[in-house]
Amino acid sequence: MPIYLSGSAEEQGLLASEAARFKSLVNDMERVLAGTAPTWAELVAAPMLQDWRLQRRGALCLVGDVVDHPRLGPGPIVTSDLVLFSPERGWARTLSRFYRLAEPDGTEDGRQRR
Repeated sequence: MPIYLSGSAEEQGLLASEAARFKSLVNDMERVLAGTAPTWAELVAAPMLQDWRLQRRGALCLVGDVVDHPRLGPGPIVTSDLVLFSPERGWARTLSRFYRLAEPDGTEDGRQRR
């Protein structure tokens, strides 16, 4: 969704928040490329997504039951856009954060069971 800028403080705050989110994503992508991310400590601190599967909502995302999410608490969620995906290594990076991946839900969109 675009951020419409007319100069309000609220819009400026939203733009700053989105810029920080994208900077964090780019930093994590560079760390993955360098082979230094995600770290064990990052994955231990990351929310766990159980019974996950791939889904589209304008962009590819994940849906599943989350554990230890810092804002949403436990329960079913739809993630932000999926950017990096490594189910064989047990993690995914969305626009917002890393997720640890438990077992997929077993459907075709949940890929193969590990």
